[in-house]
Amino acid sequence: MSSIHRGQLEVLSIQMRPFCLPLRRPLPLCRGNSKVEITEREGTYMIINCRFHPADGSASCPCSGVGESCPLPLFHPKPCFEPIVTTPTLPRFIDFASDGISEACRAACRGNISVQGALEMALLGCISDFTGKRPSEVLWWYGGGVAEDLGNLARTVKINQMFTREERTGAALLRGCVKLKVGDDPIADAKTVSSAAEGVSESGCLRLDANQSWTPDQYELFTKSLSDVVKAKIEYIEEPTTVWCDDYISFGIPTAMDESLVTATKFPACGSPRVHFVLKPGVLGLRRACQYVVRFGSRCCLSSMFESSLSMYWYTALASLCDSQVYHGLSTSSWVLEEKEEGRSFDDLIKKDGLWLVDLDESDEALKATAQRILCSDRNDSTSVAHVGTPLVGSGIKAEQAYNVSYEAPTPGSGDANSTASGTDFTRQTELEELRKSRKRYREEAIRLRAQVRDTTIRQGQLAQEAKFEESARRAAERRAAELHEEMKSLRMRAQESREEAIRSDRLRQEAVQERDRCKEANQSLIEYSRKLRTMVQELRGKLKVNYAALKAIQDAADELSLITKNAAVSSSSVDDLMQPIPPSPPSPMTAGYSDGSATDPGADNVTSTEKRGIGDPSLAAEPQSKKMKQEDELARPCGCCQASTNTSAGVLLTAVVSVVDVGRLRRMFIKRG
Repeated sequence: MSSIHRGQLEVLSIQMRPFCLPLRRPLPLCRGNSKVEITEREGTYMIINCRFHPADGSASCPCSGVGESCPLPLFHPKPCFEPIVTTPTLPRFIDFASDGISEACRAACRGNISVQGALEMALLGCISDFTGKRPSEVLWWYGGGVAEDLGNLARTVKINQMFTREERTGAALLRGCVKLKVGDDPIADAKTVSSAAEGVSESGCLRLDANQSWTPDQYELFTKSLSDVVKAKIEYIEEPTTVWCDDYISFGIPTAMDESLVTATKFPACGSPRVHFVLKPGVLGLRRACQYVVRFGSRCCLSSMFESSLSMYWYTALASLCDSQVYHGLSTSSWVLEEKEEGRSFDDLIKKDGLWLVDLDESDEALKATAQRILCSDRNDSTSVAHVGTPLVGSGIKAEQAYNVSYEAPTPGSGDANSTASGTDFTRQTELEELRKSRKRYREEAIRLRAQVRDTTIRQGQLAQEAKFEESARRAAERRAAELHEEMKSLRMRAQESREEAIRSDRLRQEAVQERDRCKEANQSLIEYSRKLRTMVQELRGKLKVNYAALKAIQDAADELSLITKNAAVSSSSVDDLMQPIPPSPPSPMTAGYSDGSATDPGADNVTSTEKRGIGDPSLAAEPQSKKMKQEDELARPCGCCQASTNTSAGVLLTAVVSVVDVGRLRRMFIKRG
């Protein structure tokens, strides 16, 4: 706004005018598991008359504005459907600032967001009236934007086509952006979306709206049922599940916040740059919608809720502030039937040749004409002032004082001949006027009562749905309690098993400790026995070395004996001496255990083998001595030195044989013990 527009708005009057617009056909509404069907749209026009007082003290100027309150079942909170008993209580003077206007409207609506939006719209209409600014510029200022950052407004606003869940089957899809309602069976919806994607041009796209109807598992199943080609044609899906989650973008389809914006406690509601915002000013509030457009215009989409053309014109002005490539959900006006004698409707402004477009200039002109028509009809109809006599807070005036339109009848002259007839005609006209006024009052009362009946019916339906949900929640809680009881029982059993297992583990650990101690004792015994074995092995090695030396001496003696016997003859007496049984050698320490001549005596084999060879055999000794002597005499008779040498060699050989027997015994003993 220009710096010259500083001052205050003085609220002179607030008037309410109810209206009822029939729909072309019954409209099914769905949100989550709730469903309702409506056949008409009822609401209230808020008419505010103000006077602007500049801060510089210059002359004030009058201004007027019109707003609309038209709550939609299932989407507006409960306070919006309560009957409006009194006029909203705006203060008499409001600072000409966006924060001042927003706070005044919020305080006046008492929790009714629909009435708050109507008051904001009417006051912004007053500002546009006395400043001469376009509605788009006023909305930019109201959202906190700076005039220098506004830039050029879009000349046209793109509108997306919309098909409900009942219309989408077999619908001919055109170019541009097409919005489909989903939220039923995930598999069936995936097939419908895939079929619709085939009819969209390459430059077109699909928008999906589930209205918080799916669970997270159902939405995941829906996304897995779509191909990557179909996902590429989906611009985003609005509110896929009952509870919003920022991580749904990981399923491959961009998401958009719609109903979740109303309950969000922070601004913006989501910080992710890949999340879009679907703005419904009728339920979000006009100020918050303007703030989103100013801050995130490229990700914002305006969406209507089957309001009258008045709200549609304001939404079009706000949509022109967004990115020019964004398609807006303003096609709901085709469902609403408006009287043709009241001028062109918003649906008449939509050019539906391929792409759906609305010219911004035509929309602004239609907004002025519609507001002027409502103001004029209200001035000409004194009964349009709702709840006459209700004072405004801070003003001290009554609503009926807004327009002092009265009828002053002429006083009939006493000398006029036609005075009686004139008086009679005047009386009849007065009566007819009263009848007309009474009929209008009765008609408005009927509309009001019908609205109350409608609200009561909707409320009963909502209460029935809430009772059903509470019953379902109670049953779910009982099932959950039963499951928890079973889980607790299972946990107790597992705890008991764990305790028993711990006792068994302690017992096994004690047994393992005892076994370890026994193993330690056995290992100690084995170590002691190994030490003794090593001592014995060392002793045996020493004795083997001596035996090896004895064997060497025997070998040398045998070699020497063989040399001597080659040249010498042995006498029979020497042979007889050699044939005598060999006396047993004295037992050595190593063979002491075998001196009893048992079968395990290693030397027994040698003695037996000697006997087999004939040494010491008695049959040989019994041969006649003479025969032996003759045979010996026939041999060469050795000399005396040879005889002595032979005897000496025989003794050495005898000693060697004894040594061989001892060595054999030592070897067998070593092998047996080793």
